Amino acid sequence: MSVLFPAHLAFFTPEALGFYLPPLMMWAVLALPPFLLLRWAMGRAGFYRLVWHRPLFDAALYIIVLGAVMLGLAMLGPATSGIATSGIATSGLATLDPGRPGLPLVGEGQA
Repeated sequence: MSVLFPAHLAFFTPEALGFYLPPLMMWAVLALPPFLLLRWAMGRAGFYRLVWHRPLFDAALYIIVLGAVMLGLAMLGPATSGIATSGIATSGLATLDPGRPGLPLVGEGQA
């Protein structure tokens, strides 16, 4: 699965015409096909006869599918936080000591 969907894509910030878009927008677009498939299947099965307020149920179903997509993509991503995957800490500007979170590495000549 990680070959088809690279892990770094879960925290990717898309860009369109020079504007950065929030990753939530990408997740919302990815959640749309499974939501539409579930909605179609429940309609064909007659499930909506049991639902009191279909638009409200569909909104709640979409939020659940969106949360599942976000959780699934986060589980595909690296175990570190999004800061480490964005390249800020690895750009050469700062190297953090893993034993002392938030503090830079102490050089051999420094105390």
